[in-house]
Amino acid sequence: MTKKDSSGNLGVKLAWFAAAVSALVAPLAGVLVALPSTWAPGTVGGLLGEEMLDTHQKAKDYADRSIQEALQIWAESTTNWQVMLDMNEPHNNMTLEARRITEGPFSKSGVLLTRQVGRVPGVSAQDLYDFLISPEGFAVIDPMSDPVDFDKYIERIPNWRRGGRLEVGESYVPSSSFSNELLFVVLNTFLPAERLFVSKSILHPSRPGHSIFYDGDRVAAGENGNRTRVINTYALQVSDSADGVAEVKIIGYIDGFPAWDFLINYLTCKIGPSEFFPRLHAALEARRTADLDVM
Repeated sequence: MTKKDSSGNLGVKLAWFAAAVSALVAPLAGVLVALPSTWAPGTVGGLLGEEMLDTHQKAKDYADRSIQEALQIWAESTTNWQVMLDMNEPHNNMTLEARRITEGPFSKSGVLLTRQVGRVPGVSAQDLYDFLISPEGFAVIDPMSDPVDFDKYIERIPNWRRGGRLEVGESYVPSSSFSNELLFVVLNTFLPAERLFVSKSILHPSRPGHSIFYDGDRVAAGENGNRTRVINTYALQVSDSADGVAEVKIIGYIDGFPAWDFLINYLTCKIGPSEFFPRLHAALEARRTADLDVM
């Protein structure tokens, strides 16, 4: 009797398995790439772009418009948005919607604008707002950045609104094998009386450069050097819901990364938002535990 060559059979089986996996993965990858292009069909709207803020008055005017933009986005009809996430878990009670950007400098971006609302029990609206605008809260909002950067600013704009604070700031994501250093230059707007925070990407004379979407005078804006300028629109507002539970509304848009639009949309519409409220609850619980330990 001739002994069978089991290694040969195994090789055939592995080759068949690899071929089968390849046959399945290729169409699946195509679906994953194409799927975000079908999200939020028929939705419309714009978003304020970068502007050179080389005077205090320009910064104040832009801050006022960015606040108005955020309030208008929150007030938009739900018919102009598609629900992407709807979660009802003890530490993740939130809804996230998305819409397309069809007007203005980001109309060719392909990345969706998002807005979400979530409930955070066990903390007052004021305490929650105070935490979110602290360096510790910034680490929850943006775990990729250094919380220390949140307390730094390039320029503070005086005499804006009573009780408000207006700052030009920057933050970095270190360079990697995939990209240059990523740079955010933003105008941060704080309105504690309304528990409102807005952050928008801008241009500033002290930080030459612009994003790929800037539609103004690029020569005057300066060169980016070895950094990639990333676009950011972020807003949050905290309030008490009808039953007294703190509620957070958030607006988010980010682009300019060296990544495909479909990947950014997965991150901003699916993966990132699903992790935010659990991370926030964990940070608040850690703070409560630390406060108890020092009592």
